[in-house]
Amino acid sequence: MTNALDNIGTVIAVWGSDVRNGGHFLGGGANLSFGWHRQGNPVTGSSTVHASYRWSNAIMNGNAQGAAKYGYMWQDGVICSPELVSYNGGWQVISLQCTDSIAQANGIGINDKRSNMSRVSGGQEVAELLIYDTVLTREQIELVEMYLEAKWLERNRTGWNGEARLTTLNAPTDNFEGMIDVAAGETLEIDRVIGGGQPSAKLNKTGAGTLNFEGEGLANYSGELILSDGSLRFPALRATPTLEGLPNHLYARFDPTRANAHLSTRSKVPIPAPITCRS
Repeated sequence: MTNALDNIGTVIAVWGSDVRNGGHFLGGGANLSFGWHRQGNPVTGSSTVHASYRWSNAIMNGNAQGAAKYGYMWQDGVICSPELVSYNGGWQVISLQCTDSIAQANGIGINDKRSNMSRVSGGQEVAELLIYDTVLTREQIELVEMYLEAKWLERNRTGWNGEARLTTLNAPTDNFEGMIDVAAGETLEIDRVIGGGQPSAKLNKTGAGTLNFEGEGLANYSGELILSDGSLRFPALRATPTLEGLPNHLYARFDPTRANAHLSTRSKVPIPAPITCRS
C-alpha cells in the first residue's frame, strides 16, 4: 500500500515483532524522512543478513510528527507513550490515539527487514490494521481492541464476555452471611479472601456461574463457605517433590539424615574420604 494517507486520527493494529523488534509504525508523512521516525540508529547489521538486523528502542522519537509522538498509545490495553516504549517481541494489539486527525503517512510496510528504514515502515508483521480519519475516544478504541484480541489472540480481558476478577474480598467476621452471586455463563476470579474470624461467618456462593479461587484463595479465611449453586474452582494442588523430581545435574550431595552420611556424586565417582556424622 503506497498511496498517501492524510487526516489520520487513530491507528489500531495487531502487530507481530520478533527479535528484530519491528520497524517504523507507519511510513513517511509530510516530512518523509521523519514522519514516524524511531529512536536512534536502527542499523545493527547488514540489510542482507536479516538475523543481525534489530531495533532496540522506542517506537517514535522527537523527530516524529507531533500528532503521533504526543498522542496516547496502548499496548495490550496498558497506556504508554510512543516515545518511551518499544514492541514486545511478540504479537500484541497496539493502539495510537493522535492528538488530532492530522497525522500523515506515505506507506505501510509489512515485514520489511531492510537496513535503510528512514523512509519506510516495516520490520514487523501484522494480522489486521485499522486506520481511522478521526480521533476515537478511549471507549471506542477499547471496543476495537477487544474485537481484535478475541479474533486474533483468542483472549478476553477482565470485565468482558463474563470474565470478572476481584483481588481481595474482605469477608464478614461473625454472625453475618455474605453472598457471592455469579450468573450462569459467567466466571468470577478471586485471588484472596480474608476475614471470617468466627465459625458463624459465612460466604454463600449463588448463581449457576463459576467462582474461581486463585493465588492465596481461601488460605486466610476461617469462616464457612456454602455452595448453593454453580461450581467452585481452586488452585491445583501440588505434591511435595521427591529427590527424583529435583533438577538434574546434581554435582554433589550431603544428606545428614542417612545412617552413614557422606558426600556423594551422581556420577558415582568414588570419594576417598567420606564425611561421616557422629552424635
